[in-house]
Amino acid sequence: MCLQHLFYVLFGFVVLVIARKRDDWPSASLENSFDEEAVCKLCYKKCPGSTRDEVELFEKTTDLENLPNSYPLKCFMHCVMEEAGALHRNAAQLNYAHVMQEIDKLQKDHQKIVIAMGKGCIKRVRDITDPVEFAYALNVCCKKNDNDHYYFIY
Repeated sequence: MCLQHLFYVLFGFVVLVIARKRDDWPSASLENSFDEEAVCKLCYKKCPGSTRDEVELFEKTTDLENLPNSYPLKCFMHCVMEEAGALHRNAAQLNYAHVMQEIDKLQKDHQKIVIAMGKGCIKRVRDITDPVEFAYALNVCCKKNDNDHYYFIY
């Protein structure tokens, strides 16, 4: 497997937290990978000023050039991704080992969705050193790549 393809696959778990819920998406194995309700409750507490309304606005907006970008929203996104195991603690870095475990649980057709949504995002965010900005930039990239499948828990 080429290195670029590996990055796309590894990035997939990040997209698991992000992908739009549908009847067949995300798969049950993804939805059971962490306690979404508990993580959201914790992250709203850790990120004062973050609200369900703002996360929902980001998730549902179709205006990809004017996305909400407040610090509380960015903090919430970082917190969720960190608590889900997609990011290393206090670092602007994917947790590749955990990501690979979650990718292995996906059906092939879901892997294709994840790879397409994350295409090019690792390259776009690789120079970001702030963990909160890193998480937000990953979300923006995925949303712009595939707004139809984009979803973020709230």
